[in-house]
Amino acid sequence: MQKTAVVINFEAVIWLYVFFALPALAYTGLMAWLILGWRRLPVVPGPDDGLASFSIVVPVRNEAHCIVRLLSCLRLQYFPAARYEVIVVDDHSTDASAAVVSRFINTHELPFFRLLETPAGGSEAGRGKKAALARGIAAARHEYIITCDADCIMGPDWLPAMAGAVSHFNPHMLIGPVGIESPDDLFGSLQALEMLALAAVTAGAAGQGKAVLCSGANLLFRRDLFHRVGGYQGNEHLASGDDVFLLHKFKGLDDSVIHFVRDRRAMVYTPAANSAGSFFRQRARWIAKTTAYRDIASLFSAAVAGGFNLLLLLATALALFLPAGWFYYTLLLWLIKGLADFFLIGGTARFFRRKALLYRYPLAWLLYPFYVLIINVFAILGKGEWKG
Repeated sequence: MQKTAVVINFEAVIWLYVFFALPALAYTGLMAWLILGWRRLPVVPGPDDGLASFSIVVPVRNEAHCIVRLLSCLRLQYFPAARYEVIVVDDHSTDASAAVVSRFINTHELPFFRLLETPAGGSEAGRGKKAALARGIAAARHEYIITCDADCIMGPDWLPAMAGAVSHFNPHMLIGPVGIESPDDLFGSLQALEMLALAAVTAGAAGQGKAVLCSGANLLFRRDLFHRVGGYQGNEHLASGDDVFLLHKFKGLDDSVIHFVRDRRAMVYTPAANSAGSFFRQRARWIAKTTAYRDIASLFSAAVAGGFNLLLLLATALALFLPAGWFYYTLLLWLIKGLADFFLIGGTARFFRRKALLYRYPLAWLLYPFYVLIINVFAILGKGEWKG
């Protein structure tokens, strides 16, 4: 009987090794696929053919403290005023957002800037970020829509870079790069590093022709196709997802043309979250929307990446109970993940000139699986919302 028990335990441990090896191989394969996708991306050469025109739609809810920064950036674009407009849509702000925007437009005499104020009251269906975006897009006059968040900033070459990419690709949708503003503390730099990693995943998948992520902070698409795919209809119940679900709809178009803009000038910057609570609530919104995904590539990449991070924690916990060999096996799993992630993030860090963030990588490598666990708990508890 004792011999049989030993054999059973040995077989169980072998199966345990196999069980953890398969996700590690899948994760390594996914990272290699993304790295190759990044390398396949053409660096957008630039010149604008002067044909495309743009409506920049900005949803605003209680952003009086930061909206002027964005409006100033948009006013100072090196781009003909006749070829773009800015539509700010106030989503039931309870602060002075609408007054600040109106004052800015009047002070600088900007006829191509518009403020759409939401009437007081109204049904819940007319509230929220998606409703605000849809209202702005309905009022747009130009061929291409660009969505942007109220707390973002960009350089004066941003719109020329996006126009150059339109001229080069003739796209249905363009995914612009998004980064965190230069951080001044550890918490901010870890957020900036994570955003850089998301940019790497976004770019790599798009480079393989299987885009899985995008950000509404820097997203361009054709107005007529937005209406053809039904806009934001179908996921209004989710606090987030105006960007990714629209991406999935565009991927469903015949011969869809979707590209990532590999151009430093096209980068949009957003501030780091100033508290752990706001940070985790935002990430919870991002995670919660994955339950409604129907896109196979997005589901697979989310399952492989999230699953492997959580399995690392399980493997680490098992090291307390299994023989010493399991400890070294767990260490190998951590090293596999660390190296795969580093090679992926390194390329984008060099291209976007943010190599200084890589000094925070060892700490991020150790913390990230725990972070994945926490945001999944937040998402399960429903701790994500669009500004109330």
